[in-house]
Amino acid sequence: MSSQNIKEIILSAISQRPKSNFTYYHICWWDKQIQCLPPHHTEEKHNVFFGASGDTFNNGLSPYQLQLIEKRIVAFWKDRNIKLPAKSKTKKTDRGKNKLKRQTQITEFDSKRLS
Repeated sequence: MSSQNIKEIILSAISQRPKSNFTYYHICWWDKQIQCLPPHHTEEKHNVFFGASGDTFNNGLSPYQLQLIEKRIVAFWKDRNIKLPAKSKTKKTDRGKNKLKRQTQITEFDSKRLS
């Protein structure tokens, strides 16, 4: 799995985080997947890769932050011998190469900036 694929998993988790009144979120391993959730979503111990304010996630992570999270996730997967997620969002092209299907997602913050 490429670095770009892992970044897409991270960004997807952030875009799918539950909207709530919580001011902080963390990127964690929960229900056998990478998720971005409020810190008190459970009382169970679980692995957390990064935590920040909702504003940080709304404004977009820096390249350094994305790289840091990616390294932590890859180390976690390797340490626990977890198989990388299947590339279920790919399709074969006529030439047999995999091409990632992309959906444009715009956050509320970006929508306001663009308009």
